[in-house]
Amino acid sequence: MRTKVIIDGLKNSQKFRAVINGVFVGDCQVKDLLGNRFPHQVQRVAVWEALGEVARSRRVGANQIGFAGTRQGIDVQVDLV
Repeated sequence: MRTKVIIDGLKNSQKFRAVINGVFVGDCQVKDLLGNRFPHQVQRVAVWEALGEVARSRRVGANQIGFAGTRQGIDVQVDLV
């Protein structure tokens, strides 16, 4: 049975780097968003929203590979690898 796509526009095996409030979380995959890779739920949601922003811009033709900004009151930076 096929696993559903977690973020529309990115493969579940897509690797990315995440920095939350200036702390490097590490190399992750999109499927890590469903696990407990991030210590707090709010941090996971912030990373999820940042990756969603990257995916939305890529769907409209921009070749965006990263996002830096504030989501859920947390400074977050994600870069596709």
